[in-house]
Formats: sequence, C-alpha cells, structure tokens
Amino acid sequence: MVFSIPQLPTRSDHANGPRGHASGSPGPAAIPGSAPGAATAARRALVCAALILLAALIIAPANAKEMHPADAAAYLCFRMEKTGLTTECEVSGWGETVEIRLDMGGAEARKLCPQLAKIALSKSRALAGKWQIKLFSPYSGKHPIAVCRIN
Repeated sequence: MVFSIPQLPTRSDHANGPRGHASGSPGPAAIPGSAPGAATAARRALVCAALILLAALIIAPANAKEMHPADAAAYLCFRMEKTGLTTECEVSGWGETVEIRLDMGGAEARKLCPQLAKIALSKSRALAGKWQIKLFSPYSGKHPIAVCRIN
C-alpha cells in the first residue's frame, strides 16, 4: 500500500498566483465543487491540528504537577533523606503509609508530621484521606512516635 503526502505550497508557488499556478486554476489538489483554495486551507488546518496535538502530548506530561501517590510518597522520603535527619524511610503502597525513622523526640515528631503531610499532599491530591505518615525514633522499635493522616 502506498500513501502520498500532499505538499504544502512554497513561497515560489505564491509568486505565480494565489493557487500556485500561473493560469489561476485551482490545481490538482482542489476538492471538486469547492471554492478555490479550500484544499490548501483544509491541509493547513490539518497540519495545524496535528502540531497542536503533538505539542499537547509533549508538553502536558512535563507540566503536570500531580504525581502518582506512590511517587509523591517516595518524593517525601527523598526530601527527608536530604535533610540528614532521616536514618530510614520506606513507602508501602499496599499499606498506604510512609514510614520515616528519624532522630527526634515525640513532641517534635508530632509537630513535624502535619508539615510532612502538607508537602506530600502538594505533590498528589490522591494521597488525601487514604495515606498516612508514621514517624519512628531509632529507639521506638515498631511503635511510631507520631502518626498523621494525609488530608
């Protein structure tokens, strides 16, 4: 099967007349029964639509601010690890939790937990109401010193 791609008029075509032909005839690509220039306008509209669609497909993911919930939770771990306060951070997609082990007391952890929830929520609204953050101290074992739901 062979496909042919219609060519758009060039600048030299416009020098010979509005349709690219010295005689002023509509040319071989004209649509029967349509006004002269309708085929060129249709081609231009098609090319413009294709370029807009291509731009949307390329630009939309780059500008998207909403992350997948697990990615937003992993981002929270990444941010915590950069502070140097975290000794361990785990994301459980199954349990919908972010477990962070850091060297601080319970009172500090209870103040920090809602702030971390806001950071996570800013990256993904899908975390709201389902996910929770559990903060552990190095000495608390399996018992969190602070727990907060991401709202």
